[in-house]
Amino acid sequence: MNLKGLCRIFVAWLAAGVIAHGQTWTAQGVGSVGVAGSSTALSADAFSVAGSGADITGSADAFEFVYQALTGDGMVVARVASVPTVDPSSKAGLMIRESLNANARNATVVVSRDNGIEFSVRKTTGGTTSANLILPGRTAPQWLKLIRSGTNCSVYASTDNVTWEFLGSDSVPMAGTVYVGLAVTSHKNTALGTAGFDKVLFVPGAMTDVSAPVPPTLVGGARSNASVALSWSGASDDVGISSYIVERNGIAVATLPGTTFSYIDNGLAASTQYVYTVKASDASGKMSVASNGVSAATDASDAGNLTASLDIGTVGQAGSTSFNSASSSYTLQGAGADIGGTADAFQFGYQQCNGDTQIVVRVASIQNTNSWAKAGAMIRESLNANATEASILVSYSGGVVFQSRTATGGATSTTATYAYASILAKRE
Repeated sequence: MNLKGLCRIFVAWLAAGVIAHGQTWTAQGVGSVGVAGSSTALSADAFSVAGSGADITGSADAFEFVYQALTGDGMVVARVASVPTVDPSSKAGLMIRESLNANARNATVVVSRDNGIEFSVRKTTGGTTSANLILPGRTAPQWLKLIRSGTNCSVYASTDNVTWEFLGSDSVPMAGTVYVGLAVTSHKNTALGTAGFDKVLFVPGAMTDVSAPVPPTLVGGARSNASVALSWSGASDDVGISSYIVERNGIAVATLPGTTFSYIDNGLAASTQYVYTVKASDASGKMSVASNGVSAATDASDAGNLTASLDIGTVGQAGSTSFNSASSSYTLQGAGADIGGTADAFQFGYQQCNGDTQIVVRVASIQNTNSWAKAGAMIRESLNANATEASILVSYSGGVVFQSRTATGGATSTTATYAYASILAKRE
């Protein structure tokens, strides 16, 4: 949260006679908790909260809740300093719920021990809880923010209380008066897990978006004859960044979520100079001024389209990818058992892309190391061996096959096999 914006908002509420963090907090277990929880106020804005309970999910919750009543709109902010270590899914975070019943409608944002940040909602009493967003790899300490505006609940995350990421929002109809506060579950109903919270701020009243975002700092990255990579950081807002707009030569070419900090601009002309800027937008539509400009020139057309190469999965010998500018051709050498099953092993020459794309390639030759030695075109989600992918491959003696893995770690399925070798791979 932008400190300047926070001061303006907080002064406005103080003028109305509300000292939000001075109010009384109440602690109780919600749902079927196997071990009674507790809450200790370490200071006016810091708490140690211990809770058991199976989870905050499904059609009924079980957790420890430290809360205040809220009528109408409002916001709660806290730094989750630590989370329980009882279970990989032990979690702690912020919650707005309609009642103290286990099956109440609610909106929750939590940090778990091993599973990152999750935003979940239950829209109907006794209904199923749905997870709107999971950010793997995020661990405590994390700043979290949860805002109620009408029926809309919005969540944000930050590592420093300066740069806030907009994680998402959802409409959760609840009564006029709700309960807002800190939630902890050990995810093991026979054991207590303790979480630490500090910098807890509860602010009743409608949120006022005071300022436009501070623009990010833009940096140029790798480039090819047809693409330019960009990354940025440092944008901030008094509420939170909801999206970024990438501009090329003053014209918007991409709008990205507020949790995205990089972009690769594809389909560019070779040997051409481009100037890029990025703007940040907040949830109310306020737009920052443009970032610093980054000038980037694409490579000459004989530099090749691929920007990197890597051995995917377990290979017995290191592979390589080389480009011959005289013939504008690539030579790939790769080991590996196969491209198929639940995990692949092969040499991959590639470039990263965003959105729709296509790759056209002529497979000129394949060495006869095995009748199923193969080469071709592939689009895959990540560089992990078990990534989802779609590929069209020609083998030494088995013709052309189109195959795909539609779930991470799932089995590879073959859709069609042909006896000829004209290859086009397209994502749309």
